This record gives sequence, structure tokens and C-alpha cells, in this order.
Amino acid sequence: MRVTHVALECAGRASGASYSVPRTSRALRECGVDSVFVGLDWGDHARLADNRDELAFSPSGPLRRLGASADLRKWIHARAATREVDVLHFHSVWMMPLLYATSASKRSLVPLVVSPHGTLSRWAFRSGSSVKRITWYLTQRRALEHAVLFLASSEMERDEIRAMGFKQRIETIPHGIDIPPPIQREYRERRTLLFLSRIHRKKGVHDLLAAWRALCVRFPDWQLRIVGPLDSDYALQMQKEAHHLPRVDFVGELAGQEKWEALASAEVFVLPTYSENFGIAVAEALASATPVVVSQGAPWGEVVNRNAGWWSEIGVEGLVATLSSAMALSREELAAMGSAGREWMIREYSWIHVAERLRDMYRSIR
Repeated sequence: MRVTHVALECAGRASGASYSVPRTSRALRECGVDSVFVGLDWGDHARLADNRDELAFSPSGPLRRLGASADLRKWIHARAATREVDVLHFHSVWMMPLLYATSASKRSLVPLVVSPHGTLSRWAFRSGSSVKRITWYLTQRRALEHAVLFLASSEMERDEIRAMGFKQRIETIPHGIDIPPPIQREYRERRTLLFLSRIHRKKGVHDLLAAWRALCVRFPDWQLRIVGPLDSDYALQMQKEAHHLPRVDFVGELAGQEKWEALASAEVFVLPTYSENFGIAVAEALASATPVVVSQGAPWGEVVNRNAGWWSEIGVEGLVATLSSAMALSREELAAMGSAGREWMIREYSWIHVAERLRDMYRSIR
């Protein structure tokens, strides 16, 4: 089985599709699939090694912002034409590489699988520009109609794909995650509520700060720690809004061991997002034995059934009510919830488990 993954970014970041797609490709190789990953190198982070398993192409020309790359187009077409691939798997939507994968699939009859990674959500369309909507009807929708299968990372994303009118087969397989080794939790006098994600309006950081304003006096032994890149106007605005709030710390981005230590040292993780097709940070928090408070904008309602967290209503009012319940629990009660979440992640979200499900899916469409 030979699969080529095409993504809009090469590896180099610690989260999102730029991390999960090449990591998925490597996991597939570990379970016997001849998997190759190719991504775009935008020049703002580490480039992939140019070897047969992972390649990077730089966008260029007047359509560079749309991911145009003549070299990538030639590479995809040559690989499909010479039947060096059994399945083309494209990740995300909106950029020129989707058109390359679609045209190569049509010419060679190599089946095309598409993972939207949240790009077909209602929130994504409402927040998009008029140019985006025009592009959708002129090129992107017609390209996606050629896919033989959509891969959703959650039932919520599956429903959103179907709501766009696509009739093709849809499979639902979650992203895999790294399972960190157990870290001995060291309790400090100050208890930590942790947000760890991109600091973006979609993630609801403004709602979190409003909720903290209502909670900080009631829970004086808790601190709010916000971890994420501080390189946007929105992030700077949130820092200003938090200036007069007690016990709020903007840490910046953490990766590697520092990220895992931050997750393991928190007593509760929170993500008040408006829209999420999966939410890798939620899964990583659970794998770190930290219970989660996640909004209904993310597909994590199962945390309630697993006694591993809370699924709150979107907005400040629901967040205040849910966090009040979580922060009122003892350390022992929260630790028990964290253990349940970690066991769940080990059983169902480890890379080998997910890769085996993907391998079986590819075999079913050859």
C-alpha cells in the first residue's frame, strides 16, 4: 500500500496539521504502509529533510499566497502518472495544491482522499471573506467533488462535511497523539488553570478572561496560565485586557518537554473555543492526566461520559458555571478524573491504533 500525503505546510511546528500530518505519515510507515509526506515550506520555520519519505516545496510566483508551486504540481503529477502511489491523501482546502492533487487523480485514476481539518466548518465559512466564498464556488467545491472519500477527525466534522452537500463516503478517525511518559505531579500552593493553544479569537480567550474576572475573587488559590504564541494583534489585545486581572500569566509558546510539563503541572485545562474539528491540545491534556473543560464548539462531549472533564456551553456564562464546578473539586478528585482521561487516550488515540485504522481504510478503497 503506497500513500502520498499532501499538506499546506511542512513540519516544524508543535501543533496543528503541520505537526499531525507528517507524524501520521511516519506512524503509517511503522505499521507497514509505504507513506510519503510532501508539504509547502513557507520559509518561516524548520524545513523538512529532503528524503524519499518527507519532502518540502517552496511556493513561488504571483500566486505564492495561494500555495502555487510548479515544482510541487510536477512532482504530484509524475508520481500519479507513473503509478508510484495507490492513494493521494490531501489535507485541508482553499489552496492551489488541492487543484494539483485533483487533476493528477483525474488523469491517473488514483483515488483522492480529503481531510478538511476544520476548513469546512460553519464557523470557518461565516468568518471568511467574500473572495473566499467566490473561490469556493469557482474552484474548490468542484475539486472536492472528485474525492472518493472524506476523512473526518470527529463526528462533528463528519456532520459539517455532509451539511455542505457532499454525498461521498465519509470515514471518522481521530488524530493520533503522542502519549507522554507519566510525570510525577508536584502540587504547589497555587493551583493552575491552563489554556494552551493558539491565541486567536476563535479559541475564545476573551471569554476566558471575562470568566476569570468573575471567578478570581472566589478562587484566590488558583492562577490562570495562558500558553500560546504572542505574535498577533489579538494576543497583544488580550494581554492588555488581562493587565488589571490578578494571577494571570501569559507565558508565550511552549514546545517539547516544556509543553508536556505545563500540561502535567496544571490541575485543569481549559479551551473555550468557538469551532474545532478535533482539538489536539485537548487530547494532549488528557494524555497528560489533566482533566479538561472544553466548550461545545469542540467535539469532546465524550469527556463527560469518561469522567475526564466537562463540556461547557459556548460563551462566558456557560464557562463561568463549568469552571466553578471544576475548580471547586479537591486535588484528589481532579487527579482521579485525570487518570481516567489518560487511560482513555492510551487505549484509543495512540499513534499505532490510529495508523492501523487508517491503513485499513486505504485498503478498502484500492
